[in-house]
Amino acid sequence: SAEQSIQWKAYRYLLEERTDVVNDGDRKLVVTLAMGRERILQVYALSVFYNSFGWEYYTVGDSECTWPGVSCRGLGVHSELDYVEEDDLRVVALEMSGRNGPTQYAGPVLEGELPIELMFLTDLETLDVSH
Repeated sequence: SAEQSIQWKAYRYLLEERTDVVNDGDRKLVVTLAMGRERILQVYALSVFYNSFGWEYYTVGDSECTWPGVSCRGLGVHSELDYVEEDDLRVVALEMSGRNGPTQYAGPVLEGELPIELMFLTDLETLDVSH
């Protein structure tokens, strides 16, 4: 088979591998979103980013806020509450230099261009891809 684009891989990850993105109707004719649109774009952008460097991010769990190098903060409409819903968490930092975070997980080799899809991370404050 022909090689799939990184965007197509991210799209398929959202629709085929995750169970929290869409609600299928009884007859599969009606499909509704189970996840907020902003979060869908956030997961998509991160998926494209990780795919562009050949990193299997999806092996570390469904919550993108727990993926290595990703930091989130409650910035959604309900962020003032004591408990922040997962849909209200926004990626505020993407730090891929050297070893990342408290687990000291070695990140992927970053070579090439950053994908334009990172623009969907509208609350991103820190992007560190230094060597």
